Amino acid sequence: AHLAAFTENRQRRNEDYRDIVKFTTFNVGTPPVPHSIFDHDIVVWFGDLNYRVELPDDDIRDLIKNQNWQGLLEFDQLNKEIKQANGAFNGFEEGQINFAPTYKYIIGSNRYDGDVGAPQVVVTNSPNTQKVIKKRAPAYTDRILWRKPLHCGLNMKSTPLKQLIYGRSELLVSDHKPIFSIFEAPVKAIDQEKYKEHFSEVMKKVDELENRWRPLMSVSTQIVNFDTIRFGVTSTTEVFFPK
Repeated sequence: AHLAAFTENRQRRNEDYRDIVKFTTFNVGTPPVPHSIFDHDIVVWFGDLNYRVELPDDDIRDLIKNQNWQGLLEFDQLNKEIKQANGAFNGFEEGQINFAPTYKYIIGSNRYDGDVGAPQVVVTNSPNTQKVIKKRAPAYTDRILWRKPLHCGLNMKSTPLKQLIYGRSELLVSDHKPIFSIFEAPVKAIDQEKYKEHFSEVMKKVDELENRWRPLMSVSTQIVNFDTIRFGVTSTTEVFFPK
C-alpha cells in the first residue's frame, strides 16, 4: 500500500488503512463468496506507508548520526498506531529495525535530503521563477508488517510466522532505500497417499451404512377381486384379513 504523505497527515494515513480494509474483498468459491483481508490465515502488509518520526528535524539527524535507531522508533507514528487499542494496524507485528530511516535520500547518493552541504532541489516553474523544494525529515516510511488472525485453520501457536531477515538495500536509484524481508511460514500440505487411503476407508464405511439403513419391504400376495369395474360406477367388495 502507498498511504498519504507528509508528517502532518497521520490521520489521513489511518483513514487510508481503514478504507483498504473495508473495501478490499476476495471472491472465493462457486458461487463466489466475498472474503475480507483478515479472512486469510496470514496477512503481510508492506509498502510506502509514509508514517513519520515526530521529532524536530535536527533531533532526528542527531539520532541517525549516533545510529540510535530505537530512539527514533520511540517517536515513530506507526509504532504508536500499532500499540493503540483502536489504532491503525493494531494487531500487526513488525520485526526489529536495525537500520537507518529509508527516506528521504538525494537520488544517486547515500545522503539525506537536507543534510549539511547537500544540494538543494530546485524546480523551474517558468523561465523567470524557481522554487526550492522543502527538505523532508528522514523517516521510516517503508515498512513490512504481518498479522495472524485470532481464528484460522493453521495451528499458529505451535508454528507461527517467523521473520528470518528484515533489512534494507543500499540502491541509489530512488529517494527511498527499499526494504526486504524473508519469512518462514507454516503451510497446509496434503499427503496424497494418505488422502487416498483415508478416502477409500471412508467410502467403504459409507457403503456399509447405506446397506444397513436401506429400507426393507415385502409385497402381499393377497388378491382383491372387484369383478367387472365400470367408469363412474362405485364398486365395493369385502376383504378379510387373518387375525
